[in-house]
Amino acid sequence: MSFSDIWNYFFADPIMELYKFQCASTYYTYAATSDTSILFDNLLYAPEYIVRTGLHYSADYAKDTLTVTIPASNAVAGLFMDGTPEHILRLTICRGGLKTEDFTPVWVGVVNGASFDFSSETYTCDLACETVASRMERFGLARCYQLSCPHTLYSARCGVTQSHFATIRHVLSISGFTVTVDGEALPDGYFTAGQIVRQDGSRRFIASSTGNVFTLERSLALSAGDTVTLYPGCDKARTTCVDKFGNGLNYGGFPWMPLTSPFTSTIG
Repeated sequence: MSFSDIWNYFFADPIMELYKFQCASTYYTYAATSDTSILFDNLLYAPEYIVRTGLHYSADYAKDTLTVTIPASNAVAGLFMDGTPEHILRLTICRGGLKTEDFTPVWVGVVNGASFDFSSETYTCDLACETVASRMERFGLARCYQLSCPHTLYSARCGVTQSHFATIRHVLSISGFTVTVDGEALPDGYFTAGQIVRQDGSRRFIASSTGNVFTLERSLALSAGDTVTLYPGCDKARTTCVDKFGNGLNYGGFPWMPLTSPFTSTIG
């Protein structure tokens, strides 16, 4: 063994990376290329197998993508097992010395999706990530001249107060994507395109509702007796905005626009 090898072995500061995933208020923190846990910035980073593609910086932010590979059994991978997470999944990668524990952010962005490999040789999850700058460079949505309302229900532009339409019920039974709750049944379709929310904040989109029976977009961990909060949905029609929510003044569509185009037919 050479002198440089001995020096690096005993005195050099090994470089390592810390991965911080954040989904709403929940953190998933891991130390790559380490066999011990690392405490940094009041968060404990557990050792985990993580590899990634190279960091790429250019004038074209859309090309500065990153693929992070983690075990399919990892908790972050589990967020994508049933679909997509309910909130934006952010990722911060810090790099620094193991001994000095002086880590600096080298990449900040979001996770857009995941793909799994369950072959006989591997059991991994590839996370497709992009930088925050890339998202900021995208073209914003433009207002369309349309019959239906473009506003997101319960948003500031919509103006409907979500808490005013909350309905609290208890789960009677659950089978797959179908949930049945107690209480007086509301009209069919009242909660279609709405949400069902557990006490811990986990939520699912309601694909259809018939009385007290709801079909969810994907499964939600519920048991008989659980308390849930239900929020009605909106089909973006003006009659729904007026009759269901009493919000006609904030309707964002153009219900009286002419249906006949002067470019394809004769007017008058």
